[in-house]
Amino acid sequence: MDGEQRRVLAGMAAAAGVTVLALAVAMPVLEPILAPMLRPTMRDAAARLLFAARVELFVALPLACCIGVMAARRFLSPADIAGSAFAPPGERTAVPLAVLQNTLEQTVLAVVAHLGFAATVRVAELALLPVLAALFCLGRLAFAVGYRHGAGGRAFGFALTFFPTNVALLWAIARTLG
Repeated sequence: MDGEQRRVLAGMAAAAGVTVLALAVAMPVLEPILAPMLRPTMRDAAARLLFAARVELFVALPLACCIGVMAARRFLSPADIAGSAFAPPGERTAVPLAVLQNTLEQTVLAVVAHLGFAATVRVAELALLPVLAALFCLGRLAFAVGYRHGAGGRAFGFALTFFPTNVALLWAIARTLG
């Protein structure tokens, strides 16, 4: 295993640790605070999905930022202003385009996972949804900042987005099947 692979593993391990720690701490801390507010109103699917839709507004923010960065970079780059259909990305847009593409992919998966999570979990567990969204946003920021530093530089941000989303997805699937 080379140095870059070790950096990727370290970033992924750190993100896994942050994910486990955040969810483990959040449940006992947030559940007593949020559960009294959530219990009376979150019994039906419509209320749960409305709550999730409000949380997902924050999940959409990194995607909106990436689109804005790409638009600005294209506007300021004569080589890129025509758009990606007419030429490969130039120096000014290659990294923002890669970050945008990955963020779009991660956002689609996160929204589906979060909606499934909100529709299937116990009412008390809904308190974790804002934590999942916060981890998503932090992960996207770390991914964007670390992207220029290679696979090891972006591994933490990628994993901090990917792991919590997949926890929500698997949790929702387990509740659906169980």
